[in-house]
Amino acid sequence: MFVQGHHSLEELQRLTKALTKKRIWLRHQAVVLAKQGHSAPAIARALGCSRRAVQAWVGSYNQGGLAALQERPHTGRPPRLAAADVPRFRDRLEAGPTPADGVCTFRCQDLRRILEEEFGVSLRRQAIYDLLHRLDYSSLMPRPQHEQGKPDASDPIDRTSSRVQAVACFFPPTDFLNYGKPGENAVGRGILKGFKPPFDFHEQDPNTKVFRPITDEARILEIARQISPAYHVSADDPPTLIIHGDADVLVPIQQAELILDKLKQAGVEGKLVVKKGASHGWPDLLKDMTIIADWFDQHLGRKSGQSRVASGGNLSSQPPIACCLLPTSRRAQQADRPGPHPAPRSLEGDRCGRGGPCVCRRRGFAGRWRRSGQRGWSGLRPRPGGSVRAWWHGRGA
Repeated sequence: MFVQGHHSLEELQRLTKALTKKRIWLRHQAVVLAKQGHSAPAIARALGCSRRAVQAWVGSYNQGGLAALQERPHTGRPPRLAAADVPRFRDRLEAGPTPADGVCTFRCQDLRRILEEEFGVSLRRQAIYDLLHRLDYSSLMPRPQHEQGKPDASDPIDRTSSRVQAVACFFPPTDFLNYGKPGENAVGRGILKGFKPPFDFHEQDPNTKVFRPITDEARILEIARQISPAYHVSADDPPTLIIHGDADVLVPIQQAELILDKLKQAGVEGKLVVKKGASHGWPDLLKDMTIIADWFDQHLGRKSGQSRVASGGNLSSQPPIACCLLPTSRRAQQADRPGPHPAPRSLEGDRCGRGGPCVCRRRGFAGRWRRSGQRGWSGLRPRPGGSVRAWWHGRGA
């Protein structure tokens, strides 16, 4: 593509790197790539835009220089929150809730109240979400419920602490920097060299807002410690059960022994169930769910002889019951296919019959699963203190 010589390539790259608005940065970057000799289709693939857009941006630059790539004034009603008030509103968000706000995390209704009382602006829910998006904030915020719970809350779930009270899992990796033996780094290398995507770390460039790969080794090791549970063991951790095969090559049993030793040093109860001769998974793995159910019964306070799922009544009167998230089994997949096949059983041992939906509330998440026997789930919403290790479970009406 032909590019006018308004600027040298080095000058264009320096000016582009200093941009903070992504829309303007894309146009500048298209000119930079065209200056380097790339074709319009190649630039479009690299930037995720159309070929015509690239040609239009380069043409505008040829005619008017970088000034022609700037945003043109938008017509229509001006924003309700004045531009001069935006920095003050951002500072209010960064400062976090005050004691007068009465919450530990801002919700949409809190931001609406703040805008009305402190800025004199009334916005609807979607307008507030759009404003947060423009300010580079996520509209998906955890529900501001303290992990210890509120005894006087109207929601039965909120009356109970959101802290995880029991943990059970199969063959978990726990320390990627001591993987199989002390000092063995498995962050996308060694045993896990074939698993590149989980360790393809990226971080956002503060200037261009573009996510770029992390290549600094010190930063990679720091992230490896952050994602390794063994570095986060504390005395208030819940009782932990691990089921592991002693012939597991992908996740050595040393990983289970390592974290259980650290839990023991911290005074936390831990138990390891070793499956002799088993590798990373075994054919009758689902039968071991009874071991997990007994572990939860032991630590979640279910009375002897009480059914794990009450036949009726209020969920608030039932003890918390936790269960593990497992990959969809072939037996569950067959439930969606026509023809005779054995009906799947739930953890509680009763046949689902593919009847009404099962309402499940995870500790830290709330949502409606699909009918028992169907693959997947939907409608999960984040709540504070959530963990993938425990759920509330009960039958919906």
